[in-house]
Amino acid sequence: MATGIFITIAEVQKLVPIWANATYNAEAYIDQYTSFWESYINVTMNYNWSDNYAAADTDTKRILSQYVGAQVVMDILQNDISGTDIRVAEFFFDRMTDVINKCFTQLKESASLEAIKDNAA
Repeated sequence: MATGIFITIAEVQKLVPIWANATYNAEAYIDQYTSFWESYINVTMNYNWSDNYAAADTDTKRILSQYVGAQVVMDILQNDISGTDIRVAEFFFDRMTDVINKCFTQLKESASLEAIKDNAA
């Protein structure tokens, strides 16, 4: 089973609701989505979390995992929401969006601090 740097396939699948389409909740799709979102966070933050992951503290690793996991779950669900009522899907999307926004804010602050530390060294 392949895995991302910030989150494993098994961890993503724990976040996916039972009504998600099994086709998109498969290893090949999860790998693709995870790879994209891990690259996205590195580029957006102007800080390479992937290269510096081992040195990150546990809290930052958890936030990276939650951020990528929520993004991947959104990708899985956006492909096919026919397995549930639209209100349930909207609630789930709102919840994932909230997680994404909170994590992004924290990571942006952490990336700035890490960049300052790297430049001082």
